[in-house]
Amino acid sequence: MEYKFKDNVYKLKPDVLALYRDGIDLIAKRKDLEFKHTKGIDRSAVLVYQNKLKTLQDEKLLLTKKKKPTDKIDKQLEELDTKYQLDSEVSAINVHLIQKRGDAMLELIADKSKLFPVMFPKMLEGDASTMDFDNFEFVRDVVCKVIDDFFFVMTENKVI
Repeated sequence: MEYKFKDNVYKLKPDVLALYRDGIDLIAKRKDLEFKHTKGIDRSAVLVYQNKLKTLQDEKLLLTKKKKPTDKIDKQLEELDTKYQLDSEVSAINVHLIQKRGDAMLELIADKSKLFPVMFPKMLEGDASTMDFDNFEFVRDVVCKVIDDFFFVMTENKVI
């Protein structure tokens, strides 16, 4: 993953474990901000569906282990999933959660602490002296993309 700013090129270091170690503060900060932004959202309607889906999935797993047909459970799962997808309250809650997580990421990116100037030189290959965390274009073209790619790599490797 490569990032360009002016005449400088930066690359996310390929060592996932080293990235995780260097980015642990970023992960913790993001989790804290997501909690701060989403803690007041009533998700009970979503949880009702999730609990029902989990129960049906567990029943299906049990039937599969016993080598019994799962047609009835499969149909129930499909119907419940469709009902979940079409439930306007659930959709509104999920959209609101996504927006609030976006707010948390914006707050993380706009953070004026010294987190990025300390972390980024460890996470990126390239000339650290050219990193300008007060420059909008640098934040837009490098910081935002690095954060996005960092969390993608961590999620893909099941680190977070």
